[in-house]
Amino acid sequence: MAVMFVVVAEKNQLRVTPELMRSLLLMNDDFDRVKIGIDKNGDLFVRVDSTVRVMDLEELKANIEQVAAATDEITKAIKPYIIQSKQ
Repeated sequence: MAVMFVVVAEKNQLRVTPELMRSLLLMNDDFDRVKIGIDKNGDLFVRVDSTVRVMDLEELKANIEQVAAATDEITKAIKPYIIQSKQ
């Protein structure tokens, strides 16, 4: 099993609301290969699980591109829910 993932936002960066969760659920349905989720630490992630037995270079590239594209779209969608850090 090969798992490719990106943490899109850490728990302390995200203002979780019902609207955000609904938006993430809808986006989860829109993507073919990727999963959108919240891990046990409360971080928002995008990931793809693949079987190594059937993975070739083309499949690897497609999975990486899917994770990157989903991450870009989710990052844009969650901007209103990002907590600005105090610097």
